[in-house]
Amino acid sequence: MSRTTFRTVGIVAKPSGVAAHKVLVEILTLFRRHKVKVLMDEEAARMAGAPGALPRAEVVTGSDLVIVLGGDGTFLSAARSVRMQGPPLVGINLGSLGFLTEIPRRDVTKALTTILQGEAGEERRLMLAVRVLCKDRLLASYTALNDVVLAKSSLARTVRLRVMVDGHPVSSYRSDGLIISTPTGSTAYSLSAGGPLVHPAMDAILITPICPHALTNRPLLIPARARVEVSRSSGNDPIHLTVDGQTGGPFGPRDRIEVRRSRISLRLMHPFRRTFYDTLRTKLKWT
Repeated sequence: MSRTTFRTVGIVAKPSGVAAHKVLVEILTLFRRHKVKVLMDEEAARMAGAPGALPRAEVVTGSDLVIVLGGDGTFLSAARSVRMQGPPLVGINLGSLGFLTEIPRRDVTKALTTILQGEAGEERRLMLAVRVLCKDRLLASYTALNDVVLAKSSLARTVRLRVMVDGHPVSSYRSDGLIISTPTGSTAYSLSAGGPLVHPAMDAILITPICPHALTNRPLLIPARARVEVSRSSGNDPIHLTVDGQTGGPFGPRDRIEVRRSRISLRLMHPFRRTFYDTLRTKLKWT
């Protein structure tokens, strides 16, 4: 019998096929054996053929531990439901790359048993608080685990975005857009745009221009305590704001965003105590 302090475990899942169903059955069998109560979102409940499905946000807030069954996109969606003093998350990789969903299917029972026995490692990941304003009117607010992106529409010309850090002017970027990311997000869109890999333990925010017109506009790493403001320098071409690649809206000519460290941080479980460097070697196929 385990010595677990996780009495209620939530499961959130991505719509998947036979492989996902087999993994879910394996997880539910393990939790029944350990007498752990399980909450499931609609997709997990559908795959399990179980009643009592809950909205994803309620699964996260009502659990002592949340298991994410899917890829990094599913994990990001669950992470944005975390509130203050929220539960730790652990990801089971049913996607492709899986920087956040690090447990492979073959190790599910071993990994979850390690967690239930209190033998897993835990780390906290920085998240971003994002506010969209027009003058002093709040239009929207978001929490991001990976990044917030301002990008031109597909047929638009390059856009001009002015960046301020703690009230100090940094640059007016002429580019296809701008990425403001956490260290966790440094392995996502920012990496594709030429940004550096940043260790997730660093207290930092990364600003990465997308295809800048000037070669001297390079990615910039700033302290996590800083406040970043972005507005248009000029122009009315369509710009879209995207948070973690999943949510957002249009960014108007008079709008601005404020990005700072969120008061919420993500608790991430590591049953096998792999390091960030282990993950890089595995996922990026370094030798």
